[in-house]
Amino acid sequence: ACDEGEVCARGACAPTPWQRIYGAGGDDAVTAVARDASGNLYVGGRYAGSINLGTTPLTGGPRGWIAKLNPSGNVLWSMVAGAQVFDIALDAAGQVYAVGNFNNTTTVGPRTLSAAGAYDWFAASWTPEGTVRWAVRQGGSGDDTARRVSVDAMGRVWVGGHFTTATNFDGQTVVARGNLDGFAAQLASADGAPLRFAQLAGTAYDLVTGIAAEPTDGATVYLRFGSSATVGTTTITGTAVCAALLRLGPDLSLRWHTVLTAASNLDAEGLARDASGNLYVAGEYAVGPVRVGTGSFGAGTFNGFVASVAPDGTYRWGITAADSSTSSSSSVVAESLSVAPDGVVFAEGWAQAPDLAVGALPVTLPAGRVRWVAGITPMGVVTSGRALTSQLNIDAVRVSAGRNDLVFVGSAIGPGTFDGVSFPSTTSRDGFVVRTPR
Repeated sequence: ACDEGEVCARGACAPTPWQRIYGAGGDDAVTAVARDASGNLYVGGRYAGSINLGTTPLTGGPRGWIAKLNPSGNVLWSMVAGAQVFDIALDAAGQVYAVGNFNNTTTVGPRTLSAAGAYDWFAASWTPEGTVRWAVRQGGSGDDTARRVSVDAMGRVWVGGHFTTATNFDGQTVVARGNLDGFAAQLASADGAPLRFAQLAGTAYDLVTGIAAEPTDGATVYLRFGSSATVGTTTITGTAVCAALLRLGPDLSLRWHTVLTAASNLDAEGLARDASGNLYVAGEYAVGPVRVGTGSFGAGTFNGFVASVAPDGTYRWGITAADSSTSSSSSVVAESLSVAPDGVVFAEGWAQAPDLAVGALPVTLPAGRVRWVAGITPMGVVTSGRALTSQLNIDAVRVSAGRNDLVFVGSAIGPGTFDGVSFPSTTSRDGFVVRTPR
């Protein structure tokens, strides 16, 4: 029998499912999620006008926000932060770090930040109790956004993002090579002081979609780029639309890189790292096969993929999330990844297709555009998979995997259901947090 507050789901005891919906008549979203060792959740996103988080209303939108929820979904604290919070990470001591962007001026607790350009990026840190430790901004004359954050054990906060025109980091101006340039930056975890900056870009559109810090020896960046990208003195080549994993040392020098391509157009989505240092990536491609370094897998058109490389960038395995149709109106995408404490990799994405197989596992789909999730062993065997949504118009989902639960965040227009949890009818897009059994 399961304990009080648990349910039996898929043959195991798990926390009772719940959902929280945040919105008030505008374009609202939850776009970031992290969890601590006690099961508390840190979530963030944006709101258009106002938002009620527990008993504390936040107003004056459009603005970004961050909140801490207990394992039952109750708000412990919340705060305005920037125009949008895109990502959240925790360090070993439980300190909280978030990144995003803002325009004009923004407040983070008692700190006021002023943008130099149209949009600047910001990073901020809180204690687990919600006290602001520091908040800083960086940026230049164009649009600057920080999309991903990770923290190492050596006091470094790793930030990945992109900029247009020209950016400025710690007084140094960096001119964009293309229409959109990726970057990796380091800040000091103690006070947010700027440490190092690296431009990751060619002459097209380059975007950092993931960053994962090593405990002591650098970080890995997942970069979407077009044809070529220069990192330091190294030029990486690919196809018209492709991706690369970049291992950067503590000094931001390039240690190794692994290029991901397809026969036609490969796009980068999620990145995750396990306790052994293996890396997992997700995305989609227009025409297979997919090539990851010297490895190759997959076929078909407009399908998703999940692949893994070893700590040195060597190809380990790859699987597709694919349908049987060859029509361009049928598509499958793998977007978000999370590694559970037991090492199982959970991949989440969407499909608008007559059928779906993730690896060798068939997944039954209802009609329409559907979100799905699958569990994959560290060796690439798909052991579980299911459709998540019915009727919901849903977007921007991210997943966080726990010992016996999954937490999803995103934005949706109801009514409908998400993994069996009911959503009410809404007139606009609302942010949500859903906790369900694995």
